[in-house]
Amino acid sequence: MLSVKVAERLVPALLQRFWSNQTMRDIILLQCTECKSKNYATRKNKKNTTEKILMKKYCKFERRHTDHKETKS
Repeated sequence: MLSVKVAERLVPALLQRFWSNQTMRDIILLQCTECKSKNYATRKNKKNTTEKILMKKYCKFERRHTDHKETKS
């Protein structure tokens, strides 16, 4: 199993390889507001959605649904 620091470096690099042909959408990471771990990666169109995303997602470290906010990748 990868450590959290190694996973944080690998996830954006791997996702950028798969989504590199779409220039209008940027890759963002969703960070748990409770435990501060970056659990999810998604894409966002910066022209249409200028405010930061806040979603309720499952956190495997907290073992419950928590708010996840957008962070820079």
